Amino acid sequence: MIVGFRVLSKPVFSKTIIGGAQLHSVVLNTPIPLPTTVAGALGTLLGIRLKVGAATGDLCGELSRLEDLKELYRELRRSTGCKDPCIKGPLTYFEGKPYLNVRELFVPVAHDTLSSISELYSISEDKRSEYVRHVLLRKVGIALERRAATAPKVVKPGFFYDVGASLYIREADKAPVQPVFKYVLEGSINKCEEIVRFGGEGTLAEVLCEDGVAGTTEITESIKSPLEPLSRGTYIALTPIPVIPVSCKPLEQRSVRAEGSLSVDKLASVCFEAPFKFSEIIGLPGSSRNNVVVKPPKARIERLGLGYSESLNMRRPQVLAFPQGTIVRVEEISLKSFSDIMRTLLGIGFASLYKLPL
Repeated sequence: MIVGFRVLSKPVFSKTIIGGAQLHSVVLNTPIPLPTTVAGALGTLLGIRLKVGAATGDLCGELSRLEDLKELYRELRRSTGCKDPCIKGPLTYFEGKPYLNVRELFVPVAHDTLSSISELYSISEDKRSEYVRHVLLRKVGIALERRAATAPKVVKPGFFYDVGASLYIREADKAPVQPVFKYVLEGSINKCEEIVRFGGEGTLAEVLCEDGVAGTTEITESIKSPLEPLSRGTYIALTPIPVIPVSCKPLEQRSVRAEGSLSVDKLASVCFEAPFKFSEIIGLPGSSRNNVVVKPPKARIERLGLGYSESLNMRRPQVLAFPQGTIVRVEEISLKSFSDIMRTLLGIGFASLYKLPL
């Protein structure tokens, strides 16, 4: 089925928080919600209560192993009856039309647009009238603290931070438009048209469900996950593609990649587990002029925070990731084995793919 989230205000989707010895800490935002936000919203909607940390008391250790996400994923699969993966997407809908996110732009899901997406920034302005642009509105926030159980909260001295709220505007007339983020849920829920927390700073969203609605089959079949069999071809990432540093020792002990082994690649003497080989990562779209490449696609890795764990009352660690909008040319179609952490991330929607007509 298709599950959508219609945000009810200017959303706040933060991906990393950069702090330090400075007056203002900086919050970096992303135009679309992270898969951890979506999984958490579904968990809240279904009334899931996690037990992680209650038995051992080792909160930091369990957080570093993402035990809360693992338990959340298990409970989502049990509550929804979903398969592996459980969540895929999103496609972002503006005024009833599907878009996918590349950097600050939302590109219409149409054959003529997607066939030239590798040269996205060469398209003339007049042909980009149907695009939607993500604009970041920055506000200064303050930190509050409660110094006694019955006392009201007061401002914490010396703590200020930037809050980035998202605004979406049409390129044609600069008019704001409201997004609906739609996901493929490989299961079912019966709680729709309810309001849930969806992002930071009190962002709320209405939950929408589509099952058996005309057009949903096409959407369902067009969105893929590395946990599923993939056909050879060129895809674009709808969500960040995580890469996790791992020990190089197992990789050095074998001369070839054995079928069913962990998907491990080596880069600059560091080994990473990733859903795809690094040679399959093309990168973010570039540009050309008169059929001459001016700026080739560039592979970019960034730090990505995995959100706040309400069950452990701590912020989750950061991982490295290729951002959404990264183009991937899949060559190896055999199913891979993944670590528990990587399988959990992929299962809640990381590295969701849309196949391009190239």
